[in-house]
Amino acid sequence: MLIAPVKNSAHGVMENSRAKQVIRAAWHWTSLLWILVAAYLFFAACGEIACKPLLLIIGFVYLVAGLLDAILTRGKHIGWAPITLIRVPVLLAS
Repeated sequence: MLIAPVKNSAHGVMENSRAKQVIRAAWHWTSLLWILVAAYLFFAACGEIACKPLLLIIGFVYLVAGLLDAILTRGKHIGWAPITLIRVPVLLAS
């Protein structure tokens, strides 16, 4: 619902088929990175990984991203709650 309208657009840079490929790849790459960071936080909460400064930075970024998502979409985007809740493993690991 978000990427399809952008990819189907023929305005500006989206006239280029390579730009459409980059948008799609970037969307999936970003999703994968968020999942990997969530896995890192899970293992940190289990005591398998210990790098407290990195944990705190990741937790802060997730917290800010979730809250901004909630504020900017007025709570209508379903992702704000899980993004914000990812802060919990950081608290458990710290």
